[in-house]
Amino acid sequence: YKFTIIAPPPTVSSYSNYDFYAGSQITLSGVGFASVTGVNLLGSSPGTATTSIISKNDSVLVLQFPTTTITRGILQFNYTSAGTATTLNAAQELVNLDNAYQIFTDGYQNSWENGSWSGQAGISTTIFKTGSASFMGVFPKSGWKIEGFQNWYPSLPYDASYKYLVFWVYGGAASQTVNIQTNTSSLGYGQNGSNPITVPPGVWTYFKIPISSISFWSTGGTLQQLGFFIKGPDSGDEKLYFDDVVLVK
Repeated sequence: YKFTIIAPPPTVSSYSNYDFYAGSQITLSGVGFASVTGVNLLGSSPGTATTSIISKNDSVLVLQFPTTTITRGILQFNYTSAGTATTLNAAQELVNLDNAYQIFTDGYQNSWENGSWSGQAGISTTIFKTGSASFMGVFPKSGWKIEGFQNWYPSLPYDASYKYLVFWVYGGAASQTVNIQTNTSSLGYGQNGSNPITVPPGVWTYFKIPISSISFWSTGGTLQQLGFFIKGPDSGDEKLYFDDVVLVK
């Protein structure tokens, strides 16, 4: 009897990043990558780009991303199965930082600056997700501080085409509930418990939050402040690191 071994389709179990920019690389872990012959980026609106395969084996695939007008997209794998060429689309959507509105990426962007309350916050070059720097927010025990960014001019006028608030956070010593604050929220910019997210300790966590799902940007408002607030913290002083803070259409 003759048997044909059919390799599993390319299946991603983890991504090293969900954001990319021209020339950046993302490492995929999973199975079935040895049979991959090419990987396209399919835009959420019409558009296709081709990534470069830097290296691959059956469990690890390293891709480099091109310059593209795509804002958000998924990966499409071209591969062979039992001698037949086929394609498979991944589920995870990736974000192009080059085409996002950047608030912080390795530094303050688009006239944003440090708008923190603690007086200790700032740029860190010791802990970062991409590039060479992140924004460090300092939350003293029982301090009730808002750490984050401000842009008094030219600010960002309301634009309904922005769909997501995207950022990475590296957690502190304990799990914390962090509340997202904006001056354009219906609750205003203050020490309120609106828009909570959970940030686990000691790891990078990715957030891609639909703007429509939180009290973030009232129609007609001009965005001038974006901050992160912890009620407390009660367990001790905390430092959280924020990277690639952007708005995405």
